Amino acid sequence: MATWSLVDEGSRVGICVYNYLVQEDCHVPAYIGDKLHIFEESEGWYFGSLARNTGLRGIIPKNYVIIKSEEREGLGEGGGAVVQESTAMLREWGRMLRDIYVRRDTKIFQNVQQFSDIISEQIGIRASLICGKLPQEEVRDLRSKLTKKMDYLNHHLQLDLVVRDKEANILDPEKTSAVTLYREHKLSSDNRSRHPVTSSSNRSNSYMLLLSVKNFTWKRSEDMELFISVYTTGGSTQEQRAPRPLCENYVIKWTRQGMARDLDQLNNFKVVFTDLSREDVNGSEGRVWLVCNVIGDGNYQALASDFQINKSFSRSDITVKSGLSFRKPLGVATTEVTDYFNQTNKNIDGGDKEFMIPFLPSGSDAETLESTFRKLTSEKREREVARTGPGLWVSLKVLQGDLTSMQEGSKSHLVVGRPTIARKIGFPELILPNDVRNDLYVNIYSAELSRLNKTADRNVEVVVEAVDESGAVLSDAVSAGASAELGREFSTVVYYHEGKPRWNEVLRVLVPVELYQQVHLRFTFKHRSRNEAKEKLGPAPWALAYLKLVNESNGTTVKDGYHDLLVYKIEKKFDLSNPTYLDLPSLKTNQAGHHKHKLLQYNNSLSLITKDVLCVHTTLCSTKLTQNLGLLSLLKWRSEPANLKHNLSVFAREVKAAEVVKFLPDVLDALFSILMENSDSELYDNLVFEALVAVIEMVTEDKFRQFVPVLEVYINENYSATLAYNKLLVVFKDYVEAATGHRDSVPLSSVEQRRKSEKLGQAMNSLQFLFKFVVKSRLLFSNLNGGKGAEPFEAMLREVLLALVKLMFASQQELLGVQASCLKHLVLAVPDLVSVFPRRQLAEILMKMITSLPMGQLTEIKLSTLQAVVKCELFQHPDCRQVILPVLSTRIDGVLSRPGAILATAATTALGDCLDCLFNKEVFNTTGEDVSTLVMVLLRTVIQGVANRDKNDRNAPAVVTNMVSLFRLMSPQHFGQYIQHFRPEEEAGRQNLLDFVMEVLLMFKDLIQHSLYPSDWAEMTMLVNSVILTALRHLSHTIRDYFSVNFEHDAWNNFFSCSISFLTQPSLQLETFSQMKRAKVLARYGDMRKQMGLEIKAMWFNLGQHKIKFIPGMVGNFLEMTLIPDIDLRNATIPIFFDMMQC
Repeated sequence: MATWSLVDEGSRVGICVYNYLVQEDCHVPAYIGDKLHIFEESEGWYFGSLARNTGLRGIIPKNYVIIKSEEREGLGEGGGAVVQESTAMLREWGRMLRDIYVRRDTKIFQNVQQFSDIISEQIGIRASLICGKLPQEEVRDLRSKLTKKMDYLNHHLQLDLVVRDKEANILDPEKTSAVTLYREHKLSSDNRSRHPVTSSSNRSNSYMLLLSVKNFTWKRSEDMELFISVYTTGGSTQEQRAPRPLCENYVIKWTRQGMARDLDQLNNFKVVFTDLSREDVNGSEGRVWLVCNVIGDGNYQALASDFQINKSFSRSDITVKSGLSFRKPLGVATTEVTDYFNQTNKNIDGGDKEFMIPFLPSGSDAETLESTFRKLTSEKREREVARTGPGLWVSLKVLQGDLTSMQEGSKSHLVVGRPTIARKIGFPELILPNDVRNDLYVNIYSAELSRLNKTADRNVEVVVEAVDESGAVLSDAVSAGASAELGREFSTVVYYHEGKPRWNEVLRVLVPVELYQQVHLRFTFKHRSRNEAKEKLGPAPWALAYLKLVNESNGTTVKDGYHDLLVYKIEKKFDLSNPTYLDLPSLKTNQAGHHKHKLLQYNNSLSLITKDVLCVHTTLCSTKLTQNLGLLSLLKWRSEPANLKHNLSVFAREVKAAEVVKFLPDVLDALFSILMENSDSELYDNLVFEALVAVIEMVTEDKFRQFVPVLEVYINENYSATLAYNKLLVVFKDYVEAATGHRDSVPLSSVEQRRKSEKLGQAMNSLQFLFKFVVKSRLLFSNLNGGKGAEPFEAMLREVLLALVKLMFASQQELLGVQASCLKHLVLAVPDLVSVFPRRQLAEILMKMITSLPMGQLTEIKLSTLQAVVKCELFQHPDCRQVILPVLSTRIDGVLSRPGAILATAATTALGDCLDCLFNKEVFNTTGEDVSTLVMVLLRTVIQGVANRDKNDRNAPAVVTNMVSLFRLMSPQHFGQYIQHFRPEEEAGRQNLLDFVMEVLLMFKDLIQHSLYPSDWAEMTMLVNSVILTALRHLSHTIRDYFSVNFEHDAWNNFFSCSISFLTQPSLQLETFSQMKRAKVLARYGDMRKQMGLEIKAMWFNLGQHKIKFIPGMVGNFLEMTLIPDIDLRNATIPIFFDMMQC
């Protein structure tokens, strides 16, 4: 018999983690997430009751329950504070649900059921979080969903706004600065009215399509190949209207028995079409399709049976002639996937649900796959085929980001099983240094071919081979797609008797970089007919065309785009292994003229067919080969040292950013090699510097900003020029001095001055990365040489920085942009500079640059620079803040002290950033001196800004928040120090102090009566009240100390009036709050009315002989205070009335 014992005190609360629904006596039925009170335990069992229904008592297996300690009750494994909040909110909503039902209130919800459904959903999510059995990613999603739904419902129930951190936990006002709390309130207020169902996550610029092929339900008598890719359609020209492939093909071999040939890959036919950009798939360029071209194995016998020609061949003959098979069009399966990428269609399931892509067989062997695609994509035919026909069964999922982020991120489980990677035909949005590619994609688009001596058009097959200059065919250079093996050749589909075939077939050519100069693509034309069976070696080619991979005139790789190739007729005796055709032109040009004859005979058994043309489209995706002459000249600078000066000049002027970013590491390697290996510094250093500036400007353009990480990776991992820092600093210093006229004794002409200013402006725009190169170079040199040369380097860097200070004194109009750019980008370089330069000196130089600018010049830039300095590393160190804060506070005071200043918003934001940082004392080590500097300069300015605020000023709440934040930072010593700076022992100082006290009291009273924050910003309002309470306490001491002997009736009267307004304001009347809100306020702030009441009582009894002056004027105010329904407050304030009677 089992022995039962009482459970420990800390093990009396448990959570059910599995449904236990045993309907027997002595068992307690519990659902997942239910809370249990446990009383006793035995081996394997607990005895307890349900928290939601204490009448249900019984036993439950121990492995169905996890124990929670009392202090962590309800937290759950993944729930955290969100579950606690949800529990409290559900209780609150339960009470509200009852009230809504009793009142039959239909304003908020059309029926009570709608409200209860939302609550039920919340309970379900909460139970899932408490169970602790979910993966981290799902817990994170559920927490986010739970908080969004809570905020949405709170908004509709007109409850208080809740602000959260990134983990969805409620922000703690005691640990959060007033500035952050205000900004988060503003952000939450803007977002919370949106329904939580549609999340507005930032979309990535890169997409992937994960496709899983399940089955192909169309039976044929021959083997088939499925060529699957992503296509786009749309455009004005014929080429644009044709379906254009975006990615490589994914090839699956399918047998005549209706199953995959590769049984090892069964149920694992997965492919990721990667690197698709937003422009590719957003629908603006056209519609996006998932297309499957089905190609069959045709041969002589198949043609004989299909077209009723010679049928005398047996099956054994076909086996012998297996080499005669060709690729035959069978049909197309396609579906539009534009909505999958843009998620505009709510009916689309973005998960792994299987569906069928409709398939349409080709109408005949002469019908092109493109024609079949057009037929299928007509709406009427698509609906008809989808309802009745066979198809390709797949599941697909669109993912954002690139493949690396997915493999290393939270969605790595989606690529389990090593799916095939089908790369984009073109470069992705971002090319990382380790992404080395050397692919040439060739689209055999179309041809126009003459019959010549034939009575009908040929059955044309084009065979593509990569051939070197000796005529040898490269063995592993051509591939039909991502999953296809590299081979010697690629053959197109054969269309029956078609003189103008349109293939639109893509192959990938992979040739080693060192062989590109010698290799060309050869396109041989074959006629597939019944007579080819009689030929021992199979069908002989009757014509050829070719395309060289490199332009012989300048060494650049073949240009992207369409190429019209000349077609040459081959005589039977022509030897293909001897490529004499390379001496003949390959491209058809408009200047070729019209020939009278169809054939133009050459001596080497070749004849040009003058009217024929083969159209191919090439796309080069290579990080090693360039199609740009200027770029090529730079990369191969060692082979042409005599032209180096010219090539550098051409590069800086003419090379486009789109080309440079593809070869960024190679370009930078070349530039720094030139810089370090050439002795003529006077000539080449400036040219390299100009080229380097041009490269940095290209990368930092908005269009190519995604390549900035590539530049940073290069600097951190690949950069190796140890002595470059010296040359870069010398050239840059010369640039600065030349533009400011410090180098030239002869005055510069306006044109020359403007030119030098433009060059300096370009250098300033690149300043951040120039200093990155300098610092990295210095660190590399220091590591190699044990820290030698530190002092000369520091001295040189100081000279450069002081030259920038001199630049700030200039007032010429053409230098304003240069000065602004210098300030902006120098602050961005601070994280690098502090590693090689004393931070205090750097802070002094930065502040000197700001103060050196003439008054009224670039005021907005000064503010934005100071704001950036606050956010940079320098501000974290107290010694640097001693330099920064005086300049910052003086500049902000100069703006805020002028009413209606245009830059008031910018100054307020800058001050808010500063106060936000100083509140975080653990990170910034905030000192009393920091606060004193701000208080002495800015406190009264900010108070006057609040007092004189315009009702319609949108910046007013931010100004109030800054004042609150400043008061929060002040300690009693700061208050005392600030009061003493008025010199109250002197008459003039006391009068000035009285003005200040009156300003603050009137401002507080106005702020209490006319709050700038919305009524549901409860946390913000309570924080402001707590700050006002603290400030009024300090002011009460000031009034008692300085205005009792020299009695000032107005000061005392305004204090009592302001305090009673504070005490009686609606936002402090706890009796009107819900139970949950009241408990929360009392736990955090206490009852501020009582604290204020005691302060008023103390002040009254400090009046002494002056009490009579406030009777009967203050009687009404005190009576209003005693009417507040709180016993403790009445006990504190009623004695004041007895004291009044005695007066």
